[in-house]
Amino acid sequence: MTVARTHVLNGTALLMAVGACVAIALTDAPTPPSTPDPNAAAREVRDAEGTAVPVHAYRRVASMSPIADAILLETIAAWRVVGVSGSMRDGLGPHRFESLHSVDGASVEQVLALGPDLVIVSGMSAGGQVAQLRDAGVQVFVMGEMRGIESFLQDAHDIARLVGEGPVGEALGQRLAQRMRMVAADVPQTARPRGLYLGVIGRGLYGGANHTSYHDVLEAAGLRDAVAHLDSWPELTPEQVLELDPDVVVVHEGTGRLLCERDGLRTLRACQREGGARVVELPSGLLNDPGLGMLPCAERLRALVHGAPTFSPSQEPRPE
Repeated sequence: MTVARTHVLNGTALLMAVGACVAIALTDAPTPPSTPDPNAAAREVRDAEGTAVPVHAYRRVASMSPIADAILLETIAAWRVVGVSGSMRDGLGPHRFESLHSVDGASVEQVLALGPDLVIVSGMSAGGQVAQLRDAGVQVFVMGEMRGIESFLQDAHDIARLVGEGPVGEALGQRLAQRMRMVAADVPQTARPRGLYLGVIGRGLYGGANHTSYHDVLEAAGLRDAVAHLDSWPELTPEQVLELDPDVVVVHEGTGRLLCERDGLRTLRACQREGGARVVELPSGLLNDPGLGMLPCAERLRALVHGAPTFSPSQEPRPE
């Protein structure tokens, strides 16, 4: 009995020792790296600040960006939108958001009073509002810098997917890109004059160079952007404008005369109307729209420079 008991005790001790060694080994074992969730991308959209915003069929969306206004207009029902930017309310033609609240320039308290579950803001004007809105428990999506049609296509993709309408956003972007390509598809490269957008702000002259909606509108309308080699918003001197001496200068309505009366620019060929060169004025509501308004803007500019096409892309029937 004593021998058997001794064997049992020894066996028990051995098992306890082995168990302790296993526990120590497991404790000391390195933690395996976490595996990224393969489905995370389908459940969230990262905004311009890198914040992951959940994908959801939001029912009370407030838009503080005219670009987001236009995208929402085309992707979700109006009853799901509680506020839009003032810019959209002044847009061209009728739209379904005319009776909605304007949140353009609204305070955080005024936005929260609308009870939104999602607020979309422009990265250029977000400021401290984003943190305050998130602290109040509201999902906020910050849009990136507007850099022409490519950034609009990305915004259409992201915002539509965010509100649960990804395929609609994809179709919206593809339709705009295709129609922009069609505006002056019949104008040969050899017949495309050199064009220059000029924003006259005080004494400053700003060109709409590459990666801007102005560049995209000029190119779509059948012009060759004279400052395509530059990026974004170069400030130009009168001497630089004279050196460029484009065939067509595109300005905001009411600023053409101011431009041509400025010292140093009176001899510009477009101001003198030499050899077919000219200044073309377009409504600011068109020129300042870096979203869906690029299409009617390009069409109007194309008609002024080359004559109206036989087919208008913006009048193409929308597929059901």
